[in-house]
Amino acid sequence: MRRNVGTLSLALIIAVLLIAVPAWAGTSSQDTAQGYGGCAPSGVCTDARCGCGQVDLEATATRLSPDVVESNLAKVRETIRTYNLSWRAGYTSLADLPRETYRAMLGVKHQDPSVPVKVRPPGTVTIEGLKGLPTSFDWRSNGGDWTTPVRDQRSCGSCWAFSVIGAFESYWERYNNNPGLNPDFSEQYLVSCDGDEWGCGGGTNDAFGYLLDEVGDSGGVGTVEEGCFPYEARNVWCKDLSGCTRYTLPSGGDWFYINSNPNLIPSVDEIKATVYQYGPVSVYIYASDNLEYYDGGIYEEPGASGETNHAVVIVGWGNDPSKGKDYWIVKNSWGTYWGESGWFRIYTDQCRVGEGAAYLTMGSTTQGPGITSISPTSASAGGQDFTLTVSGRNFASGSTVLWDGTDLVTTFDSAARLTAQVTASLIADPVTATVTVENPDGSSSSGLTFTVREVAVSDPVITSLDPTSAQAGGSSFTLTVRGSAFIPESVVTWNGIDKTSTYSSSRLLTTKIERADIASEGTASVTVSNEAGGGGTSNTMSVTISGRRNPVPRISSLSPRYTLTGRGELSVLVRGNNFVQGSKVRWNRSDRTTTYISSTMLRVRIRGTDIMRPSSNSITVYNPSPGGGTSNQYPFSVVRGGWSIAK
Repeated sequence: MRRNVGTLSLALIIAVLLIAVPAWAGTSSQDTAQGYGGCAPSGVCTDARCGCGQVDLEATATRLSPDVVESNLAKVRETIRTYNLSWRAGYTSLADLPRETYRAMLGVKHQDPSVPVKVRPPGTVTIEGLKGLPTSFDWRSNGGDWTTPVRDQRSCGSCWAFSVIGAFESYWERYNNNPGLNPDFSEQYLVSCDGDEWGCGGGTNDAFGYLLDEVGDSGGVGTVEEGCFPYEARNVWCKDLSGCTRYTLPSGGDWFYINSNPNLIPSVDEIKATVYQYGPVSVYIYASDNLEYYDGGIYEEPGASGETNHAVVIVGWGNDPSKGKDYWIVKNSWGTYWGESGWFRIYTDQCRVGEGAAYLTMGSTTQGPGITSISPTSASAGGQDFTLTVSGRNFASGSTVLWDGTDLVTTFDSAARLTAQVTASLIADPVTATVTVENPDGSSSSGLTFTVREVAVSDPVITSLDPTSAQAGGSSFTLTVRGSAFIPESVVTWNGIDKTSTYSSSRLLTTKIERADIASEGTASVTVSNEAGGGGTSNTMSVTISGRRNPVPRISSLSPRYTLTGRGELSVLVRGNNFVQGSKVRWNRSDRTTTYISSTMLRVRIRGTDIMRPSSNSITVYNPSPGGGTSNQYPFSVVRGGWSIAK
């Protein structure tokens, strides 16, 4: 049942307004409009339950002074010393946020436990398999990094959307058997188009349904790439996404809660087995006020009590021999200037971590092995020995890949990945072979077909490219190549560099062009090579990369705008407009390490040596050519400890 107020009939809305508590009495009829994830955009809705009317609190909040932050840090550090805790508190990117701003970021809602949820079928996870699991496991280093970079939700209570999308991005890499894929899917899609959640006012793991079969307020199913619906950290209207590629769970894919009551915490064994067999898991946690100061170590907070209020992604686990306790390895959504470059570790028995655990599957939920893909899927007759990668689920140490019933030399990489050696004798002649997996207990998977083709004799031909132009410094995009004589081994080259290519048919190939490929203006040459299949190289066609002129930046504020001497390295938030990728913040005309957040926000690291002595300094922002230039100067004072500046 959709919780979106916009789905109520007019009669029901009137009835609710007549009997509602006074907080609803002045609500505009526009407040119930659909298309913003259950909440109206800024300045329209006043329903506090969904955070409507919320603006970027981080951008508008009065930051805490360095003295207040230091006082808060001292209290937290004293607690750490008193209880001999295993983590460090520091001046993180959240440390100077007022309490109300920090708490607005914690966006987990709680379901009615009496309402049935999508719980996994019995037998989905083989907990007995834990006997063979390692003491530590991490999807960031499991034959590759199967996670994506840490994002920053900023002050919007959209942690639920980042947790769901973070788990889906890892799922997408594993589904495509490519740990370097690094997809960047839109969290704003869930914030704005998931009519069952409350946008910046919070949500739940039910949002996974919008990656499977739930129709969003945009009229379609599935999220889009970040460049198609960029994150704004606020409630905005859902928009027409008809021109964007939609990303959904593939056929046979599904999602489930581990527990029938998502307000309960699954056992540590259940979560471990799920992470190991199915990939990163989206969970809830109770994030107290102390967590904003976490700067490393293994988090714990004895006596902490409260409902879970924040959503994160568990990607693995480890063991702390000093305390004889296991901990989770967790991906957060507070940017890389918090925690361990945006990640954190937490003991498994702390802060209700694991509540609401939900995960994604790639197909059948039986206990036996299952194959979701093989790579490659074909080869040319007469070719050389090669390694076949088999991706799926429920693989075990000792699993064997079979080629038409013949055992292949197999290497167990993980419960989701095997590799096997295919000898040249098996592909000497054109044939089709069935690839299956057999586990040590005798259970077998269904098969996928591998095709051994006759050697290609035709050279490929390109007839068109789409698009034919791009903007220098623009977002990554999918290049569609149309023509003839394409084969599964065809490779698209961009300026002579092979690109990961997807074969759709003998007339259609696609490949992803990264931002680095279009960093500067000019002309890129595109060809298709069939050399891997015994053929040649196509004709050349071009993509025009047009230049653009960067605007002149302007600074409107700094946070903080002063500091005390001797405090070590400092992070400063620079707000303004016309910032671009490549903008550099300068301290007294010297570049400093700069992180681009948005066109209105940068973060800069000020060196400890810059603030050793009292001084008056200027901060500027420089945009590179073409165009660009230097912003207005903004003063930054370094005062002797114990002094203060009038506001």
